[in-house]
Formats: sequence, structure tokens, C-alpha cells
Amino acid sequence: MLGLSNDRATPPSVGFVKKIFRVIYDMTKAKMAKYIGEAKAYYKGLRFVGLSADCWTSRVGQGFIGIEISFIFLDVSTGKCAMISMCLACVYLPGSHNAVNLAAKIAEVLAAFGLSALFVIIYVSDSGGGIPAAAKVMGGQSRNLFRETGRQTKRNETKMGEMLNSRNRNETQNNPNAHFAKPKRNTKQVRCPPCAKRNKRNRNGRT
Repeated sequence: MLGLSNDRATPPSVGFVKKIFRVIYDMTKAKMAKYIGEAKAYYKGLRFVGLSADCWTSRVGQGFIGIEISFIFLDVSTGKCAMISMCLACVYLPGSHNAVNLAAKIAEVLAAFGLSALFVIIYVSDSGGGIPAAAKVMGGQSRNLFRETGRQTKRNETKMGEMLNSRNRNETQNNPNAHFAKPKRNTKQVRCPPCAKRNKRNRNGRT
């Protein structure tokens, strides 16, 4: 693609790309640390961070974990609140995905941004049990996002079923023969215009 657009262009080397990524990473991390520091000063030691994490294993058996935090940030200059979400890390996780290893890695990532388990309100995870177990090790509460979503869906389905049953009962009370009433059928035959003209000619004795 690069050669087709400009035959004189050459892609940058791998080392140069790594340097650019490192510069962008350091700039982004400094900006994130600034937001977190201001939020810590505003909340004055209170728990204010919601943490979500997920871990998985690659095809070659290497483990990884992604960690994201969310919190409400008050911009003093504008006086407006905003929900801030930050992906702190997506890093290699050596060893087994047990509660102790997960808790140690989460604590390590939080410490890199000046945070600790003391600032985390709740740990959010998917249907796996690793993150909730790590939350217990770190002394925090956890919520299973998929389980909560499934429960809410089941409650909504139950409410919908109750509403439909109530409507059917009301219709039956107003019309006792509602269950035996036959639906009206449209017996009128519909023909397309060419067929109708041809049938009319045949009835008039024309071919």
C-alpha cells in the first residue's frame, strides 16, 4: 500500500516505531496520573475508583490481564463533573490466574499510578471467578457484570410475561368466547392487472 501511494516512501524501522510509542505512552501516562492526583486531592482519601479487569490466555499459553478504572472527576476550572475511564494496563500475567497472583498484579498496576486497594470502591468482572476472588484478597467488594445483566433480563422477561397474562385475562373477562372466536379470513381473490384483463377477454369470447 505504501509503495503504491508513493514509490519513494519507506516505512520507518521497528526501533523508531517503538521509540514513538514510548513517547506517546509516557505523555499519556503523565496526563492520566495528573487526573488521578487531582481526583485523590478532591476526594481526600475516600474510595472513589471503580475497577474492572479481565484476564485471558493466548494460544501459546501466555496469560494477560487488562485493568481499567472509572471515577467521577470535578473540573475545578469549569465546575462541571465528568465520568473518566482509563485503561491503566494490558500486561503479561505470569503464572496461574489464581486470586493471589491476580491481586498482586492489580496492586502493582495501581501503585504505578499512585493508587492502592484503599481507593477502590468496587471490582467489576465478567462471568469468571478470578477477579472476584482477587477482590476478596484485596479486601474489596465485587460485582459480576454478566450475572447482574442476566438477572435484570430475567426480571424484565418476568414483568413482560405478567403483563401479557394480565391483558389476556382482561380480554377473556370482557369476551368469554375470545378463545373460541375464529379469525376472519380474507376470501377476496386478488389478481394482478394483466390476469384480470385476460380473463375479461376470455369471458367476452375474445382470444
